[in-house]
Amino acid sequence: MPSYTVNRHTHPFKLTYDLYEPTNKSAAEITNLVMIVGGQGSSRTLYKPLAKRLIQRGPLRVLLFDRRNQHESDLCFEASRSLLEEEAEDTHELLHHLNLSPAVVFGSSSGGRLAALLALRHPQDLRSLIMAPPTGNGNPQSAPWLAKTYYGRYIQPVLKGGMKALLDVENSMYAHRSVEELEAHCPEDFASCMRSAVQHMERDLQGHSVIGITRSELGSIHIPALVMHDGDSQDTLHTVEDAAMCASALPMCHFPVVRVPVLGDRNGQRVELSILEFVASLRHEHSRL
Repeated sequence: MPSYTVNRHTHPFKLTYDLYEPTNKSAAEITNLVMIVGGQGSSRTLYKPLAKRLIQRGPLRVLLFDRRNQHESDLCFEASRSLLEEEAEDTHELLHHLNLSPAVVFGSSSGGRLAALLALRHPQDLRSLIMAPPTGNGNPQSAPWLAKTYYGRYIQPVLKGGMKALLDVENSMYAHRSVEELEAHCPEDFASCMRSAVQHMERDLQGHSVIGITRSELGSIHIPALVMHDGDSQDTLHTVEDAAMCASALPMCHFPVVRVPVLGDRNGQRVELSILEFVASLRHEHSRL
């Protein structure tokens, strides 16, 4: 499987990816689409069926990749800033390594936050932004719950039992890792990384319609944007209200919030159609210039 090595840390690590080329390579314009999965052990394989259909109808070139510490990408617990900031740099490096910039960047849940942060840190990397949907703070309990579930609950087991204790944590995102792979990392470094992640998440969620990104920062993203939501009023991590606030803050958001079953059905034809319509609108605007 193809991979890219990130070398900016003391210990290099690999990001695993799949790049799907368009079926119609003779098209006058091929659009690059990057699809970023959510957090807590998500895998790029979730989007493979959708990616395969999109390249047949595009014309689109689609990149799927596993974020650091997820699925088939390597572990890395070195972070001089928040994990999301580090992941934005990972994504920036990967896009340039594959010569895919600028791209339409699609992100679901925490992947939506990552896509927006990439737009803020490296605006030249994005042609447009799709958030489907972003994670916000519609429920005041979201911040502590996410901080504990994603990061905090792993700290004490590792400090008491070493890195292999990650295998015994219930529903651990590290359950598929080998003991040898885990024990190649220092428990204290892991705990420090997780503590920092908890602090950033608890701080960054407060009162924001997108984790860690203020309304004024969203307002500075001057590229075409689309916000999707499945309309589930019971989803307290990705509320309709947060999605609507996000859409209203993005100055070039093309449509109101598009309600499609994004999280519940990643193979859904409505998601596919929404992406294709949005990309087609970008081409139409470009042809008018």
